[in-house]
Amino acid sequence: MLQHKDPTELGQIFKELFDSATPVPRCVELSRRGLALIDQTREPRRWAALLLKLGQNLLKNPAGDRVKNLEEAIDSHQRALQILTAQALPKIWADGMVTLGNAYQQRPSDDRVENLERAIESYERALEVFQQHGMLIEWAGTIMNLGTAYKNRLRGEKAENQERAIQAYQEALKIFTPYNAPANWAGAMLSVATVYRTRVRG
Repeated sequence: MLQHKDPTELGQIFKELFDSATPVPRCVELSRRGLALIDQTREPRRWAALLLKLGQNLLKNPAGDRVKNLEEAIDSHQRALQILTAQALPKIWADGMVTLGNAYQQRPSDDRVENLERAIESYERALEVFQQHGMLIEWAGTIMNLGTAYKNRLRGEKAENQERAIQAYQEALKIFTPYNAPANWAGAMLSVATVYRTRVRG
């Protein structure tokens, strides 16, 4: 059986961490404390899953330095995804790849070109897993993110990137409808309309 420095404290941490009412900065603090309590060598998957949780909260964290939060979020996801696998934990792994892609898209570094390429790669890897396991809603949400990455892409021809963005949004609209996911449907409609307004290929 796995041992922790203080199981009671760890249990309380998880209870508060997964309470939707807990503020994001507090979730960051709880994630850090939980990581300190878990024995990484004896419970690597749990440790890595909590590391992903830390990264997710850093990405949303309104407190602290935005750039530092993004860099730590990226590092947390990269480290966690070296431990978790798509074979063992497909949804957790794919969700982690999506969040990593989001972090790359938001990263305000000088190498914007490379960050967008990494975002695209992350989304594409997640899409493969979602499709393989029939997770259609997750797949549709991710392909919307992929469309945004192509819309913003700096590498390659603008016209081709726009066509890929349009195709991605249209694929999402095959899953999202005004009835099953009205907010996602509206977001996809707005996104594809935005690309059409500046479309190079009439």
